[in-house]
Amino acid sequence: MKRALCALLCALLLTLCACAAPEPEEAQASFFAMNTYMTMTAYGANAQAAVDRAQARIEALESLWSVTQEGSDIYAVNHAQGQPVAVHEETAALLSFALDMAEETGGALEPTFYPVLAAWGFTADAHRVPEEAELAALLENVDCARVRVQGETVQLDPGMMLDLGAVSKGYAGDLAAQALREGGVESALLNLGGNVQAIGARPDGSPWRLELRNPFGEGAWASSSRRIARSSRPGTMKTTLSQRMERSAGTSSTPKRAARRTAAWPPSRSWRKRGGWATRSPRRCSSWARSGRRRSGGSGATSR
Repeated sequence: MKRALCALLCALLLTLCACAAPEPEEAQASFFAMNTYMTMTAYGANAQAAVDRAQARIEALESLWSVTQEGSDIYAVNHAQGQPVAVHEETAALLSFALDMAEETGGALEPTFYPVLAAWGFTADAHRVPEEAELAALLENVDCARVRVQGETVQLDPGMMLDLGAVSKGYAGDLAAQALREGGVESALLNLGGNVQAIGARPDGSPWRLELRNPFGEGAWASSSRRIARSSRPGTMKTTLSQRMERSAGTSSTPKRAARRTAAWPPSRSWRKRGGWATRSPRRCSSWARSGRRRSGGSGATSR
């Protein structure tokens, strides 16, 4: 009897071991892109292939949006001497979103601020203090209201330059997360130079735990797992751009603005092809040129 019971227990244990789910494959990537250090960790049956595709997606976007890489869309627009330039759909979409955010913030986010950043040497690690006259001349060409977008064609006035670094990493993070999900990944953590996104929970079902590094010394200021854990769907600590735009549409003060915000992200082809050159209010976009302020971080992070 005892032997039979032992044999039954052994058979049961072997069955349970055979049925136990295998450990999910872990894949990691660490690389430098968009002028910042990026890391991705993903889990799943084909995690490595999905991570490779996500990294390739980010690097492809960098080749479109870099301000310093010859051959990028932004480089071509910045060096077109006022001529219209055909760009990729992703570039036109991101630029349209950046211009809308410049309008929404009254020019606090200014995608045409790049010449001033370059004058200070922030983009080439050759820091200098420009003369007042030089800055005043450069600020004459800081005005997002003068950026013209028609479908997938962009035109600037001579002397103006674009830099989409303030919004490019957020968009790239959304597209990288999308590539991971399409590859079957249900658990991942992405850090694109501080733009953090989480897909699902950790492989064991526990929430992702993140810490904010203390910028003034050792250790961390704060840690959080609650905000990611509350979400039952993939997202970020701050929420994705698409989620934020959808939420803001519901609180808009006017139907016209609500409609524009709803369409703003992801910017659809039909939204950008409204006929004629896109125009924006100079009062909302040209605060830098009018006030003559000389702040170094007006356009956000630079995507080289």
